[in-house]
Amino acid sequence: MKRSNIIALIFILLLTSCGPTMHLQRLKPAEVDMSDMRRLAVLDFDYYPGKIDSIGDLVVGIIVRSAGLDYGDDYQIREAALYATDTLITALQDTKYFNIVDSPELSQVNLQNTEDVEKIKRTLGVNAILTGRLNYSDCQQDKFTKEEKVYDSIKKQEVIGLIPWVRQNCRLSLSYRITKTTDNTLVIRKSFSDNREEAVSVSNLSNLHDPGHWYQQMIDGIIPKIVRQLAPYTITETRFLKVDKTYDAEMKRASALAKAGNFTQARDIFLQRWHATTNLAAGYNAAILYEVEGDLEKAIKLLGEIINIYSDHSVINEHRRVIEALKERRQAEKQLRESATTQ
Repeated sequence: MKRSNIIALIFILLLTSCGPTMHLQRLKPAEVDMSDMRRLAVLDFDYYPGKIDSIGDLVVGIIVRSAGLDYGDDYQIREAALYATDTLITALQDTKYFNIVDSPELSQVNLQNTEDVEKIKRTLGVNAILTGRLNYSDCQQDKFTKEEKVYDSIKKQEVIGLIPWVRQNCRLSLSYRITKTTDNTLVIRKSFSDNREEAVSVSNLSNLHDPGHWYQQMIDGIIPKIVRQLAPYTITETRFLKVDKTYDAEMKRASALAKAGNFTQARDIFLQRWHATTNLAAGYNAAILYEVEGDLEKAIKLLGEIINIYSDHSVINEHRRVIEALKERRQAEKQLRESATTQ
């Protein structure tokens, strides 16, 4: 049997072994508890200008940059740093979790100076200060050749020729840190890196993207990771109901109701069938619908009842997963609740 046919068969088997698909929203906690630091000042991202070809380049660049002097052609890197700042501020504001403070005074802040931090805390009322940096960002190009079919006008036929191509590899590293203003302590410091590669034939060199395009693409991929470290968030997950193999008419009706979005009616029927017959699919599906409706406690209790009768791995795994989901939800709710009292 061909590999493609085997994959198709596996896909069909998976579809036929699963019941209706359910989607649910899960609340997850931030990696860092920022509940008492929601009035946040975000300073402009700093950046390292120039290319990094050696440790010496890095050291010289940092020294020259700290002295306020130009070092190399840093226009695109400077633009990338501004883009990172603006994108992060917008993303943090969109969470509705932070009160982002913006003031000209922030550009003069020296976090190494305790008096500066104390002044910002006193005049702007900020609980924490976020600073960021583009550690490096550059694009390197190299040439290579590829064998391709080309038309030979002399031989009047296609021949294999070596076509010149250009490969561009862009990379970027971004880091951020948060300092708590009450005691000037470090809350979190994280770094991220990414790269993008593309190649075009020399005849299509104009199609090669500008480095700034890739810098923004990589920043767009990094910023959501930062936000999820700092603010509670929701994700969408998928659940599958079990297919009933007893040909029970009520089970079939409950599945149809669930598929139509009538979760409460479907759940009640599944529960009735579970209590009447201890049908594993009925109990499992009722528990899934409890979870879809947000009642994780009842889902955990029902899954526990099923485990007492059946040693089914899918039920055991689901039981563990819902327990973890409840733990995460309570932690996220605690962060949201405590942050509301500190505003």
